Amino acid sequence: MTSFIERYPKSGYFKAADLKGQPDLNVQIEDVELDVEIGVKLKDVVHFTNDGRSLVLNHACGIVIAALYGDQIEDWAGKWITLFCDETVMFGNENKPGIRIRPDAPRIDGGTPLTSVSPTKRTLAQDLNDAVDF
Repeated sequence: MTSFIERYPKSGYFKAADLKGQPDLNVQIEDVELDVEIGVKLKDVVHFTNDGRSLVLNHACGIVIAALYGDQIEDWAGKWITLFCDETVMFGNENKPGIRIRPDAPRIDGGTPLTSVSPTKRTLAQDLNDAVDF
């Protein structure tokens, strides 16, 4: 028997609809392709080793990955992240589902992280808790 799914794996870019109503998805970063022309804009695109789809990187998702694994994009290769559908993302004046990344490294069976995080790196909670002087 020939499997259609094996012959035509999921490909293209992740959309919120792909994750809506689904469990969180753990993916391993293969690389980040910089300055990809998407429409009339240049975007950075994250490719994964375990899924044929890619993620068009935005500021919100990039901040979480950088908080987990550091500011150097080249160091993200091989690291694991968890994608989920956030129903509360604002697009202009409209609330629509969007893709977000969980602020901690995925864990195997809830225990050991798939990728360890250096204890010297700041966590997302630390970054969001900085004092602002007025």
